Amino acid sequence: MNNVIMRLKRLEGQLAKVREQITEEADCTQVVTQFLAVRGALNASLQLYTEEALAACAGKKSPEEQAVLIKTLITKL
Repeated sequence: MNNVIMRLKRLEGQLAKVREQITEEADCTQVVTQFLAVRGALNASLQLYTEEALAACAGKKSPEEQAVLIKTLITKL
């Protein structure tokens, strides 16, 4: 999970940059570009977290419970 935490810390910095750009009325293309970077980083963080959590969580469950867990996560994603 350390990789996920590091990614989230970077995301905090990226979000601070977006807020700063909006406050300073930066060029809209720069702001949109930064938003897209945040979205991409968040998606990558979610994927990494899901992979790590699923591996850790599913191993503690019966096969039937694993199937329900996987179906639930897929539905949410």
